[in-house]
Amino acid sequence: MSVGLYTHTTRGTGTTLTASIYNADHTNHITNQNPSMTGAYSDNVTQMQLNTDPGGLGSESLAGSLAGELERLRFAVKRITGKAQWYIAPATNLDSIPGGGGPLTAAGTATLLTMTRTENDTTERSVELIQSGSGAGDDYERRLVGGGANNIAEIREYFGAVETDRKTATLRTIQTDLKIGANTIIDADGFFELSEISAPGSPAANKLRLYSKDPDLLVFKNSSGVETQIGGGGIVPAAEFRTGSATITIPTGATKCKVTLVGGGGGGGTGNGSGCCATGVGGSGGGGATVEKYLSGLTPGNTLTLTVGAAGAAGGSGGNSILASGTQSITTLTAAGGGGGGNSAAGGAGTNGAGGAGTNGDLNISGADGVHSGQGNVTGRAGGDSTRGHGARQTALAVGAAGNLYGGGGAGGASGTSAAGGAGAAGCAIFEWYV
Repeated sequence: MSVGLYTHTTRGTGTTLTASIYNADHTNHITNQNPSMTGAYSDNVTQMQLNTDPGGLGSESLAGSLAGELERLRFAVKRITGKAQWYIAPATNLDSIPGGGGPLTAAGTATLLTMTRTENDTTERSVELIQSGSGAGDDYERRLVGGGANNIAEIREYFGAVETDRKTATLRTIQTDLKIGANTIIDADGFFELSEISAPGSPAANKLRLYSKDPDLLVFKNSSGVETQIGGGGIVPAAEFRTGSATITIPTGATKCKVTLVGGGGGGGTGNGSGCCATGVGGSGGGGATVEKYLSGLTPGNTLTLTVGAAGAAGGSGGNSILASGTQSITTLTAAGGGGGGNSAAGGAGTNGAGGAGTNGDLNISGADGVHSGQGNVTGRAGGDSTRGHGARQTALAVGAAGNLYGGGGAGGASGTSAAGGAGAAGCAIFEWYV
């Protein structure tokens, strides 16, 4: 340690201590024994960096010298600044800390930060307030709600007067719309808004990716890269089921449609017998065809012309179900009705009606042919089925039963004398509208 500017005068043996000598020595002491003249405790960098932890309340480390006091003060300064050495300047000085007399400055913009203590109650209290230096625009404020036991129950954030976020230990509630990146918005009113994007890559195993491939299509993609499409948000406004001919108006918002047409079922023929053992069995009617077609490029408000196939009378063919252009131009779709069953000769069997055929659909399904098992005492017979109705089933000697639901064929009559065949069932049409 340096000795400072105080000097010691050596006196020889036998020197008489005069008033002059005594006063000079004490004047030297008085003049130089002060902070600016006393020896330093930073003779080198190592000595300058010495510091000692003064301990905490109840475990104090007491200094035994002025050097020890300096070391403890250095330790305290170092702990306050958080730097490796007590003399390294911190990034923020005390004057710039809110409450220390100056504003908190970031990137040249003045802001004010106010902090208070949360009390041991359940009152909402402001703990952070950020304002522009001019006071213009909305403030940002964070508030805490105590749990009543020296704990925090809830954190609330405000932008101006609007609460934007609320957090507890188990739940975070975002009170405003949330935008994720450039293409996804979760609206506070309860819906997702997805922008159209190019198909992303496949996700990891046991995961799905949901995205909007175009404005009318949602897509799921699995880890194998297989896409499952969800068209346009559903039916608008609902599926239409038609059993009679009509002019169909394309609903508001609809640009696509799945159309299903079913032709009418054919009627069964008359069974003519010639006695107890010569039963006549009429032929059964065929089932109506089914056509399914996906239409696109439709204009809401335009029209289509629908004809629903009528039920075939006894022995007659079912009517064709047809969808043709109105003000909306399309390729005409036809689901033909089933053929009528033939009348039997005396004691014989009539010819069964053929199932109807479909044309111009994406899927054309022919109706089933009518059937019977012969004549005489064997009288089992059935009209042909359609996709939306069964043909009549019958075994007793009687007038033929009618076809069922939509497009089913009627059964042929069976009798030892004469029994008429049953009528077929009328066709139908189904429209499923999509945006």
